[in-house]
Amino acid sequence: MSLDAGVTTVRDESHISNSPAHSDAAIAAHWESGIRAVFDHGWPSTNAEEWQFGSVHTHPDDIRRIRDEVLSDDSARVTLNAMLRGPELSTLHVAEQDIRLARDLGLRISMHVGLGEWGAQQQAVRQLADTGLLASDMTFIHLCTSTDDELRMVAAHGATASVAGALEAFMPGLGHPTTNRLLAAGIRPSLSVDTETIVSGDMFGVMRATLAYQQLVLAGAAGPMGRLPGLPTFDAADLLSFAAIEGARAAGIDDRTGSLTPGKDADLIMIRLDLPPAGDTRRRVHRGGRPRRQRRRRYGPQGGRRPQARRGGLRGGGGLPRPAVPRRRSAASGVSPPRQRGELVDDPLRGGPRPHRLSDQVRTWPRLTSTLAAACSWWERRGRPGAYCCGRA
Repeated sequence: MSLDAGVTTVRDESHISNSPAHSDAAIAAHWESGIRAVFDHGWPSTNAEEWQFGSVHTHPDDIRRIRDEVLSDDSARVTLNAMLRGPELSTLHVAEQDIRLARDLGLRISMHVGLGEWGAQQQAVRQLADTGLLASDMTFIHLCTSTDDELRMVAAHGATASVAGALEAFMPGLGHPTTNRLLAAGIRPSLSVDTETIVSGDMFGVMRATLAYQQLVLAGAAGPMGRLPGLPTFDAADLLSFAAIEGARAAGIDDRTGSLTPGKDADLIMIRLDLPPAGDTRRRVHRGGRPRRQRRRRYGPQGGRRPQARRGGLRGGGGLPRPAVPRRRSAASGVSPPRQRGELVDDPLRGGPRPHRLSDQVRTWPRLTSTLAAACSWWERRGRPGAYCCGRA
C-alpha cells in the first residue's frame, strides 16, 4: 500500500512484537514488498496495559536476536532501529535500561512523547535531559503537550522530531500538532502517519492535514491554541522537505536517501503536473497529489529491472489481461456500432493499445448525454475496489 501511495521508504514503528515469529513475519513483509524500510522493534500488543503507563517491564530481549541474526547490516534495504517507551510510557529506571540496550546494539531510538495531559505531567524529554540520556540518536514523535523548554532541549541535543499532523488533528486527547512550535525551537520536523486504523497512510493527505491545521489556527478557528501569532509558519516547499529529507534524517538514513544528491539512492516517484490545481508546482504536489496505481516498475541498484507480476490494485482485475473484443459492423447500415468495454484501442499517449473506456464512447455516440459523460468521468477518477470503471482496469 505504501508503494502505491508514492512512499518509497517507511519507518515501521512495530507495536506487535508479541513473539519472535511476529517480528520475523513483519520483517519478511518488508523484504518481499520491495520497499526500503526501517523496522523499529517495539513492545508486545498483548496485555497492553502491562507494557504502558508506568510499566516495569524492560524492552523485549528478542531485539538482540534480530540485531545479531536478522538485521545486522545497516546498509541493507531493510534495517533495524529501536522503538522504546521512554519515561512517559514506562518509568525513568526502565527507560534508562532500554536506552542503554539500544545503544549497546548500535540502534537509533524513537519514542512517543507529549501525549495529552499525561505527557504534560511526565515531561519525558526533561527527565531524559536531566539524567544525561537525551542525545542526537533519538527521534521524538508527537510532542503535542511537551513544553517549549523541552522542544529547545531536543534541538540543543541534536535530536529529531516527527509530527503526525493528520492523526493529531483528528484524534481527541493527544493535543495539537506542534509543527510551528518545533520550527520556533529550531527543529525541522518529519511527518508521520502513526496508525492507519485512524488516518490514511497516504503521505499527500498527511501533508494537506498538517497545512490545513496551520491555516485554521491562522484564521482563529482552532480553539484555545491561539499561540501561532509570533511563531514561524511553513509553506508547500517546507512540507516537501518534511516529507522527504527530514523523514530520512529521523530514520537515520539521510546519508543514502531523502534528497536528489550525487551518491545517494534515487528513490523517485512521478507526479503529473499538467492537471489542476494550477499554480506553484510545489503546491500542486501536496494539494492535488493522490495515490493512483499505474504501471509499477522496480529497479535494482545496478539499474536492472526486477521482474514483478502486476497485482490487482485500486481498480481490481487481479493483473489478468483482458481479451480483445473484435469490432463488429452492422450489416444494415455498414456503420460500426459503439465499441465494447474492454476492446483494445490505440492510445498515442501510451504508445500502444489499451482497453476501451466508456468515456471514449461518449465522444462518438451522440445519444449519450453530457450527464452520463460527467458521471463516467467521476467514476474514472475514483474507481471502486474490485470493480471496473468505464472499462478501465
